[in-house]
Amino acid sequence: MRYQFVIYEKKGHIAYVTINRPEVMNALHYDTNAELSEAFDDFKQDDESWVAILTGAGNRAFSAGNDLKATAAAIAKGDYERFRVRQTHHCGGEWRRRRWGLRDGTGMRPGHRG
Repeated sequence: MRYQFVIYEKKGHIAYVTINRPEVMNALHYDTNAELSEAFDDFKQDDESWVAILTGAGNRAFSAGNDLKATAAAIAKGDYERFRVRQTHHCGGEWRRRRWGLRDGTGMRPGHRG
């Protein structure tokens, strides 16, 4: 799988997922979220991948969160609902099967109450 905004690699039993938009502090827009969904769907279905490590490219930020410029553009085009649904695809238990965390940041796992 080849992605434009995500780097997805597997080494042994570890899947590495890197948000690759350092020029905008790894802000998440529709295409990034779609690629993250594909990568984590692959991770979820691969019994040989035990752990996923999520990180961000560059040294300025793990992720600034939502890409506000992309959101404003989607709203202006009347396309925000499609964007919002994709953005929340993996929230609420899609990753519960295995542990995951952040490198160069706070480690988190399902059930974390940080």
